[in-house]
Amino acid sequence: MSPSNAELYAILTNKAGKGRKGTFVFIIAGTKAETVITILEKITSKLRN
Repeated sequence: MSPSNAELYAILTNKAGKGRKGTFVFIIAGTKAETVITILEKITSKLRN
């Protein structure tokens, strides 16, 4: 069980950023692939790439 009353989040970053300036960090409520994909599809392909 998670410490936040069963609220789980997916945390995604871009590997190329290596945690430095320009790194993208996404915190998405939920951990189901369908939920994460739906949210990521809302980001323009130019920004995702």
